[in-house]
Formats: sequence, structure tokens, C-alpha cells
Amino acid sequence: MSIGILIFEKDHQKVRQIRDVLKADKQNHKVKATDSAEGFQKLMETFSPDVVICSILSLKLIDPSIFNSPEESTAKPHLIIYCNDANDLNEDLPLDLEIVEFLPLKLINRLPGLLNKIQKLKREQQLIEQQERFKIMVQNMPVLVDAFDENNTLVFWNHECERVTGYKAEEIVGNPKGMEILYPDPEYRDKIFDLWAKKGDNFRNWEITIQAKDGSKKIISWSNLSDMYSVSGWKSWAIGIDVTARYNAEKELELQNFHLKTLLDIDQDLHSAHSPEQICNIVLNYVKKIIPFEAGLVLLYEPEKEFAKVLTAKFEKQILYRADNVIPLQNLLRYDEITKGKIVYVDDLKPYKSGVRIASLLLKQGLNAGIIVPLKRGKKVIGSLSLYFKEPYKVAESDEELLLQIAGRMSFVLQQTNLMDQLREKVIALEQQTLGQMAELKKREHRLRAQYDSIPIPTYTWQKSRNDFILVDYNDMAMAATYGKIGEYLGQKASEIYKELPQMPELLLECYENEISMETQIETINQSDNQKNYLSVKLAYVAPDSVLMHVEDITEQIEATQNIKKLKQLINYQTKMIDFLREDIDIIKDQLFPMFQKHSESLYNLKESLSENEENIDSDKCRVFIRQYEELHNRFRSMIDLYMGYFQLDNRAITFQKVDLNSLLEKLFSRFEKRLKETQTKTHVYLENQFIKSDPDVLFDILAKLLAFSVEHREASRKPIVRIVNSLKDDRIIISLKDNGRGVAKSLLRSLFDYIPASSENFDSSLKSLTLVKKMVRMLGGHFQVDSVEGEGTNFTLSFPRFDSGE
Repeated sequence: MSIGILIFEKDHQKVRQIRDVLKADKQNHKVKATDSAEGFQKLMETFSPDVVICSILSLKLIDPSIFNSPEESTAKPHLIIYCNDANDLNEDLPLDLEIVEFLPLKLINRLPGLLNKIQKLKREQQLIEQQERFKIMVQNMPVLVDAFDENNTLVFWNHECERVTGYKAEEIVGNPKGMEILYPDPEYRDKIFDLWAKKGDNFRNWEITIQAKDGSKKIISWSNLSDMYSVSGWKSWAIGIDVTARYNAEKELELQNFHLKTLLDIDQDLHSAHSPEQICNIVLNYVKKIIPFEAGLVLLYEPEKEFAKVLTAKFEKQILYRADNVIPLQNLLRYDEITKGKIVYVDDLKPYKSGVRIASLLLKQGLNAGIIVPLKRGKKVIGSLSLYFKEPYKVAESDEELLLQIAGRMSFVLQQTNLMDQLREKVIALEQQTLGQMAELKKREHRLRAQYDSIPIPTYTWQKSRNDFILVDYNDMAMAATYGKIGEYLGQKASEIYKELPQMPELLLECYENEISMETQIETINQSDNQKNYLSVKLAYVAPDSVLMHVEDITEQIEATQNIKKLKQLINYQTKMIDFLREDIDIIKDQLFPMFQKHSESLYNLKESLSENEENIDSDKCRVFIRQYEELHNRFRSMIDLYMGYFQLDNRAITFQKVDLNSLLEKLFSRFEKRLKETQTKTHVYLENQFIKSDPDVLFDILAKLLAFSVEHREASRKPIVRIVNSLKDDRIIISLKDNGRGVAKSLLRSLFDYIPASSENFDSSLKSLTLVKKMVRMLGGHFQVDSVEGEGTNFTLSFPRFDSGE
């Protein structure tokens, strides 16, 4: 450790004397000298000496305040030595240093001793600084660090200690009950202190369990180095690592290894088991090592017989035995819950004493609680493994999983054993039947051949041969259908026989490869008359390498079906037209004829009035009568024209096709272009579906009448707007035409679709023309609805079947 020495002296002889003394000391000194105030001040700032040697005369040349710098400044020296007589010192010089020496030059040989004191002081200060830096460093280290004083009270608790335990430093540091907080169990705490006393303060990886603030247990691996590395103020300090996760992982691994070994041992032992008694004995013995049960019971469910078979029962004072009895399912303990596939806990058997057969036996032996584990194969519960105890017992979660796995293996082996028993019984029964069946087979063979020949449909048997099929047999109907020619094809390939029908070999291959039965129809062209024929083809795979084929000509059936379909369509159309004609007849009978009679009476009364007043009628009265007559005539003519148009719709041909709404609306706006400009009517169109299945001319007439209505019924106080929107709802195309016109009164809406108005006085041809719209919409298979609010506007809704792009 070197000491920086600064000599400020103009007398170079004094400088050499001081340097000689320092060289003789043989210490590591860094010496710098200057003879100017500027040089001295610069070296004080950059060199930061520990010792300054100068004369009083030299000292008076510099600013003495540089010696009074703050303590944290490195420019403040530890020692100032004045080489002149101390009596010459200016008493007013403001000095406040840790060490001040006044040495005449002749006593400069004392300098090495003073430097040794400075060196010791410097080492002590550096050690303190290092320890303080060490404490700051360990405060933020990612390991636990704690420290104790002479009274074994915690005096240091870093941030990692706070994070792991949840206790803040202010809760632990200086708290005489800090150890009681961390180790609340007095026995465990005393054990820790005893071991600590034996280990001393020099140990490695000592794992201790601390209780965190949240009650959880933390396992900390402590290492104490305080015997080797002491820290000021700390009697003992240690570094800890939280190994809880590692410890838990090790325990979990040990548990998994134990479970795996148990399952492997069970599997190994079950290989030698051949009866339910042996299987249950092996499993229950292994379960006994895991769960200390007092009694065990294994049931096998037979739901179709509505009872459970008791395979085995094992009690504390009894050996394992086979119980040759059964228990009805309705008397089982928690049967409905067990069949859901989860472990069921029974904490008290007393409530089941009267209803569950086994409960009484268990209670007599002092057993009051139980655990029932389902035996599952896939998702089906085939039985249960029950364990019984004197007191309620809760199995650990990991052991629950092991129990389910053991039960799964037990279920598999029991089921396999049961299947093997059934198979043995069937084999014995089969052997007994074999002799009789052999004789019967010969009889059946003759019957099958007779049945094959008597099938009333041409039938062929094909056998797979490499990449093709060979015709190996046929029945009598095949002979008749081919007029005896089928015999010529026996032994030939399907690809050669059906050159004109390549579908046939493909169907044979598909049926053979998939080992299935098939049924389909094939359309062919008759070469002689170029007419379509239809064949019904049925195929069935016959193991190991054959396909049975039935072929039937169903041309007449298909044609009949098509004709029936056309006839049904024609009948539906005629029925629809009859409904329209009935409506027209009702109109003529109930409304049109009375209207003609009423207006005829009006004309007759007008005529009589003119006749009676013929002599007294002047020219003015005559003009009034003539005007009344013309108005009545025009109104009558408008009504006649309206309903003539209504009746003429019956003769209008309807042709459904794909209609482009965009093009149709462009044509509509072009037709009304002049009228829309005159009325300054704005139109807005929003189409979600561009196409519709309809008659384009009839649909155009419908939209034209609705647009004309909206234009004629516009509101004068605002600019007219007409919106046309279409959308898809419940597989129907909805077209909405909405305006902001003056609307229609509710009284008129109620009779809007009356074909003839009650009187001709308020006849509105544009309003009554909506009757034509209603009929045209119905002719297109749609529905028509009008919603109107007087003073706000009218909304027309048209609903049509959705257009199918495949039609």
C-alpha cells in the first residue's frame, strides 16, 4: 500500500533531505515536489496526497482553505508536516486536520514513524470502506444473506431474504424474536441452535426449513464463512440459496419412481394371475403398502342383470376369499357417483346401514369410513375397488392418481380374464356343435344354390384376379335377361365385358377394396335408338375375394318417376291458377258487379235529373251537370282500367330466371329519370345479394309501381328520398323500398288491399294500384307488406325465395 507525499518547498536542499529520509525508509512512497503555489494546488487536485510536507514560509504562498475541503474529498491529506520551528507558525492559519505535526527540519527523521501511523490509518479506513461496499453489494445479491451480532440477534437481512420469506428487514433486523418468527416450532428451533453450536461458523450447504410469512415452508441451503472472512459488526453471517423447488422436484421424482416401480411390479405379478381371486389378491396387497386400509372389497358390475358380483373381500381378521353372492345395483354404496368415473369418499357408513348390504358387516367390525375407486375400461365403469377404515381417511392427490392407474390395470386384467372364460365356454360349445353343423352345411349348400338361382333379379358373381375381375357364376334370371348369352362370358374379365360401361369395373373394385355393400344407378345410351337407359346396380363384398352383383333395368321406373314429378308441378301450377281465378270470381261477384250497379244508378239519376229539368236548365247549370258527368265517368273509367289490368294478370306468362338486380334498377331509374329530376327525388341503393330468381318483367313492373307511388306521395316540405335495400334472412331475399313521403293514414291502410273501394268519392288510383303489386308478388311466389306512418313515410317489403346458383 503506497502513500502519496507532496513536498512544497522553494529550498531545494530541504527537498533533497526529505527525499533521502524517505528512501532510507524503504517503504512504497509516491513522492512529488513543487515550488510554486499554482503547481501545489494542481497536484493537490490530481495527485491527492496522503502527506503534505512544507515550510511555513512556503505555506503562506498558497490559499490555506484547500486543506479544509470536505471529508469525502480525496484532496484532503492525512498529515501536514511543517519543517520550520513551530513558534514561527501563524496562529491565525485555519487548519482542521486529523494529524498535524510541527517538526523542525533537524527532526525530519521522525517522518518514517509518522508515515507508518498514516499507513495503518489508511488501511483501517480502506477496510471499513470495503466492508461497507460488501454490505451494499450483498444487499442486492440474488442469494439470501443474513448476519447476527454477539447476542445472536439478526442485524442484516438482504432483499432476497425479504423476497423468499415475505418478511421485510424492519420486521426481522433487531427483533429479539426474529428466530421464533422464522422457526415457530420450538423443538425444531432448539434442534437448529444445537446443530449450529456443533457446526460453528464454518459450514457448507446446511439445509434448514424456514416458515415464510404466508405460512409456506421454504427450504434454504445455508453456507457460513464468517470464521474465515469476518465483517465489522457481524459476529456470524451466512449465504443461503432457496432450494424448495429443487427439493419438491426431487420428492416428486422419488414419488413418481415409486409409483412407476409399483405399477411395474403389479404388471409383472399380474402376468401369473389366472383367476379373479389371484388378481384381487395381488392388487390389494400392493395397495396395502400405500394406503393402510382395514378392509378391501372388489365388485364387478353387470348392469344388464341389475346386480354387482362380489369378486373378493378382505378384512383385517380374515384372509382373502371368494364371495359367491351378488348385490343388487340399487343397494350399492354411492353407485350413481361411482359410475361417473371419479373416486368417492365416504366419511360415515352409519347412514347406509339399512340400504347397503356390505355396510352392516363393515360397521360390525368397527369400520366407519371408506374410499371407493372406480374400475374403468375406456370411459365405461365396469366395477369398483373399495377400501375401508376405522376413521375417515384422505388420500394424497398423487396417491389418488396411482390408485386410478392401479384400478385401470386391474380392470383390464379382470376384463381379459372374463373374456377368456367366456371364450373357453364358447369354444367348448362350438366344439359340441361342430359335428352337427358339418352335416347341416351340406344341406345348406344345396339350399343356397337354389336360393341364388331363384333370385328374381339378374345376379352375377365376380372373383378378383390381379387387377381385374373374372365372371365365375350367374343365376337363372341373368340367363333369361341375356337370352342365354351370359354363358359365353363365363370366365371373361369385367374390363372386356363392360367396354362400353367402364363404371362397372370401377364399382367392383371400390366394393372389393372397401369390403362394403353398395347401391347406385348408372345412365347408359342405347346404341340402336340413342335413348337413355337406367340400370340399378347393387354390389356386396363376399370374403375373401368375390363380389356379388345385382343388375336391373329401371328405365321405365325412372321415366315414370320423372313424369309423376312433372305432373305434380303441373298440378301445383294449375292449383295456383285456380286459386287466382277463385279470387277473381269472388271480386267480380262480391265487388265489381255491385260497383257497376251503383255507378249505373248514379248515371241514371243524373239522366233523370236532366230530363226533369230540361226546360228550366240554363247554360250554367248545364255545364255543371256536364262536369259532374265527366268526373263520374273518368273515375268510373279509371276503376275499370285498374281492375281490367288486375284480371289480365291471370293470362300473363311467368318465366323464372336469374335476374341481376343492379341491371334491373339501372333500367328502372332510366325509365323514371325525367320524373326524378322534376321532383328532385334522391335514390340510394344498398344490395347485399346481387342476384334473385324471378321473372324480370314482372319484378320490373312491381318496382316501377312502388317507385311511382313514392314519387307521387312525396312530402312538399322536404326533399324526397327513396332507399332500396336488399338482404338475406332465413333463406329468403328481402327487398325493401322506403321513402320519406307523406305516408298513408291508418284508416286507409286497413282497407288498402280491398279490390274495390267502398265508394268512388275518395278513389286514389296510385294507392289502389298496390293491389296489382300484391297479386304480382304472389305470382312470383313472394309476400308483400306495407308499413306507413302518416307524415313520415312508407316502407314496402318484398320477400322472395333465395336464388340458388346451381339452379
